[in-house]
Amino acid sequence: MKWENKMIQEQAKILSNQKIADQVYKMEIETTLSSQSAPGQFVEIQVPGYYLRRPISICEIQEGILTIIYKVLGDGTKVMSKMEAGETIDLFGPCGTGFPIENRDTVLLAGGGVGVPPLYECAKQYRNKNTNVQVVLGFNSKKDVFYVDEFEQLGCSVYVSTMDGS
Repeated sequence: MKWENKMIQEQAKILSNQKIADQVYKMEIETTLSSQSAPGQFVEIQVPGYYLRRPISICEIQEGILTIIYKVLGDGTKVMSKMEAGETIDLFGPCGTGFPIENRDTVLLAGGGVGVPPLYECAKQYRNKNTNVQVVLGFNSKKDVFYVDEFEQLGCSVYVSTMDGS
């Protein structure tokens, strides 16, 4: 499948914004960008009160909804973590080249920390093709782990490793 790369800027509606791990948040956004987005792409987010946009990977693509997962690393993402359902957020995207989803019997997806979210939609698309998906996730410690259950619910084999062995 080939996606057109038409970038759009819009005020999108936040549907939810919840903490899912230590300093890690999941935000669901109602947006027309979902119809243009592909696994592996990202959006640029204009945080109110800040000039520079934040690039955040797309975690999941549904009809009319994009899910992003981000880690609070500075003042801008701290402001994002306090945003609530019903508020609007300025999005620009989708940006980047998406992952190719090819016909394969088995794929291995590996990522760590904030590199995990873009793998979710990729895994979902491969599972829709009945591909055997093995996922290796790395985190700093047990308190940082997220999305293991979501990958398992897709039917992926999931392996987790932490830097501190927890």
